Amino acid sequence: MKILLIEDEKYCFENLCCILKQIEPEVEIVGPVSNIVDMYDHLQRQEDYDIIFSDIKLEDGICFEAFADIPELKTPIIFLTAYDKYAIDAFKIGGLAYILKPIDKEELISGINRAYKMKLGTQNMDLILQSYGLASKKQYMSRLLVRNFDGLSVLPVEDISYIVFESGKNNVYTKNGSCFALMDRTLDSVYNRLNPGIFFRANRQYIVHIDAINKIHWSFRQTANLELKLFKNLRINLSKLKVSELQKWIESM
Repeated sequence: MKILLIEDEKYCFENLCCILKQIEPEVEIVGPVSNIVDMYDHLQRQEDYDIIFSDIKLEDGICFEAFADIPELKTPIIFLTAYDKYAIDAFKIGGLAYILKPIDKEELISGINRAYKMKLGTQNMDLILQSYGLASKKQYMSRLLVRNFDGLSVLPVEDISYIVFESGKNNVYTKNGSCFALMDRTLDSVYNRLNPGIFFRANRQYIVHIDAINKIHWSFRQTANLELKLFKNLRINLSKLKVSELQKWIESM
């Protein structure tokens, strides 16, 4: 049995490891993973884990943020939580296994059995958020994990000027002119996690931050081009429909 353990409390990690080895002496444990950034790294590797154990609140955020960005993840997830009974009932609605802290061996065995019985398929993080009582306030992405020349960096979304698909890959351009390669995600999956009050999907190729827009140039037959503040030689084409959407979007803020 191979397990990924996402936990930022040393005692909880060591206790869980101890109990797991009592249940399965040959268990392979990967971890601890204690923050969202490292979660992205491990989940993107798509290693063949039998189960993922994940604390809900980590040192830099809520674990749902990372899981929601990996739509193809099919590994059963067992959440570790110290929340009250109402939260546990909510997780039951979402069809997920859970363990209440402090961890009990019998509960752990029961959770593992539930995880193995789960149908392995894409797990709907929107459903989890709804069952957790967060549906009324959608959790928008506050940072992106991007590639640079020597590894990975965390980029706050407020630093983004635009995101573009070019030369066969997705690149992120910042307000200071820097360029980073986006982690292996589609523009659709990224746009769905961004705040639509701040980011505009100009066309299939571009996502633009509101603060980056400098001017709208009218073009032929009511189409237009967007000019950005720092990248004034760049012209982003807007269809007639997108021109109308852009006007409504700007005036709605």
